[in-house]
Amino acid sequence: QRAEEISAATGFVISYRNNGLVWQTPYTGGALPEPARYRMRQVSPRTVVGFFRGNTLIRHSLSEGELSFIVPRSESAERGLRLWMLFVLTALSFILGVAYFLIRRTLKPLHRMKSAMEALHAGRLDYRIPQHGAVEFRELAEAFNTMTIRVRDMLQSKERLLLDVSHELRSPIARMKVALAMMPEDAQTRSLHEDLREMETMVTTILASARLQHTADTLKKTSVSLSGLVAEAIETLRDRAPGVRIAPSADMLIRLDKDKIRTVIQNIVENAIKYSNAESAPVTVSWEVDAAQVTLTVEDNGIGIPAGDLPRIFEPFFRVDDSRSRLSGGFGLGLSLARTIVEAHGGTIHASSAADGTRVSIVLPR
Repeated sequence: QRAEEISAATGFVISYRNNGLVWQTPYTGGALPEPARYRMRQVSPRTVVGFFRGNTLIRHSLSEGELSFIVPRSESAERGLRLWMLFVLTALSFILGVAYFLIRRTLKPLHRMKSAMEALHAGRLDYRIPQHGAVEFRELAEAFNTMTIRVRDMLQSKERLLLDVSHELRSPIARMKVALAMMPEDAQTRSLHEDLREMETMVTTILASARLQHTADTLKKTSVSLSGLVAEAIETLRDRAPGVRIAPSADMLIRLDKDKIRTVIQNIVENAIKYSNAESAPVTVSWEVDAAQVTLTVEDNGIGIPAGDLPRIFEPFFRVDDSRSRLSGGFGLGLSLARTIVEAHGGTIHASSAADGTRVSIVLPR
């Protein structure tokens, strides 16, 4: 009677076993799990507790027999737990959504700054950051915009000065050439002729680079055989040590300005020869073709380019050896002109180098 009263008051199922005798209080909630399915844990020398899918089993050993209490899973409690978990998940999702929105809004000016830095790195000096948001970000945007305007004006002034000087040098160079032609030829006049030739080459290169800097309108594109163009470009350089070889590559027609791309190939191959040892392997010219572009590669086995100088080799007047000697090289304009011509064609040019050689790749759209 006492077990049935406790069972009625608590909802527990109470059972007793002893020598084959099994007695249990009534339970109308359905089938209970078998005792073997519970995960049992010893909590005292005579008591173990087990759990299975929300049901709890407490088994206590008596001097005679065994007394068990089963706490069945409560449907109402489980329903309440599900509702509570749903509420917690909904609240958490709302909090995370609001936090994400606020973080995105807070970091938006930083994303604009990142885009501005990438544009500046790409040479887009006309890029401006919108000046709105928090006071600190507005001030930062204003400082950045002012900086890019000053940098742009400074570079434009430098380019304008260089072009003006180069253009104005043509007339005195022409007059000096006429005067030298009327002088008796000797070692001194021959040296002056060579100096004037170098000056004229430099001026012509600067002006040609400026004409191609911002427009491709000056390009005279025709369909050209790639293998024929490469062979023509290296013809005068084949006999210079260590020599030049063309790797077997499939020929194709590509539309480009033949004279200008020939100049690009000649400049790059000439550089490769200049910085190669006479006993090293020949400079190799090869190309690969896919559906969208042609990649022309010039590879040498020379002295290589220091890693710190590699990003600057396409800048005007940059020389790796900081020398202007006739014996060590030209004016540092060949690769700059090559980049200008390639970019005017809508392509790219880049270089990689190691201690055992340099690789220059020209990528042109088909």
